[in-house]
Amino acid sequence: MYSRMAGSSGGGRRVRGGSFLLKVLRWVSRGTGLGSVAPISGIDGLQVFADFNDERILDVIHEIRGENPEYRVMSALLSPGDTFVDIGANFGTFSLLASRLVDIGGTVIAIEPQPRLAALIVRSLSASGVQNCEVMRTACGTETGKIDLHVPAHDSGRAGMFAAFSGRVRHETISVPVAPLDRMIDRGSITGRLMIKVDVEGSEFGVLEGGRRLIESTRPPLLIELNPWTATAAGRSTSDLIQLLQSLGYQRFATMDSYPDEVATNAIDLSKQTNILALF
Repeated sequence: MYSRMAGSSGGGRRVRGGSFLLKVLRWVSRGTGLGSVAPISGIDGLQVFADFNDERILDVIHEIRGENPEYRVMSALLSPGDTFVDIGANFGTFSLLASRLVDIGGTVIAIEPQPRLAALIVRSLSASGVQNCEVMRTACGTETGKIDLHVPAHDSGRAGMFAAFSGRVRHETISVPVAPLDRMIDRGSITGRLMIKVDVEGSEFGVLEGGRRLIESTRPPLLIELNPWTATAAGRSTSDLIQLLQSLGYQRFATMDSYPDEVATNAIDLSKQTNILALF
């Protein structure tokens, strides 16, 4: 209730006093011995289990209610029977929302390498009565094996492979499996039209390069984050990411604010974090 009253109309983490409120809840949780995981109710009977120790919850509260612009884009592009692949699913809000949009005849694949979050997604799917979503507990890259994932304390949304970004604050480093998207997704199992969402804190390059065959053969609409700080940590730039998208065949772009109107790439502000839609 506080987040809804104090948050901005556009959702997101702009909640006055939100971080302090979460600190208070952590103190209460430790002092009483009560758990910090609780369900948050959303639209269409959805429930997402989230951890109040995690500042990512300030986004989750708005996302699960469909109050973010990405949901508007998803609603326009996803139809019953389609397939949605959520790479970097985090608490699974976009996967849950997509499960309703593609309906029982569609398919949702939530890809989340953080074991704690993947387990919470499974719990949320059960509580929401979702039967068309598979959870893959693997990171996406260009090779099959293991990688170190750096998970900042109290902010799972900033977890990633690159210590220059995800390891700058107190964090835990865990070993997780990694595989190319081309090996993870069987193209024969895709129902309807495919849509992909990518939010992986600098690993966007590995996701796209490891999924080139899938992308070029299915030509999916792509929701992807442009973040100059995570790109720099990966030794690349947001301009490099735009060029990679173009090399895969993406020639049309829109920001969350501009959609459904398209914008030229030189009109996208690459100096700040922003989510864009890439289309063939």
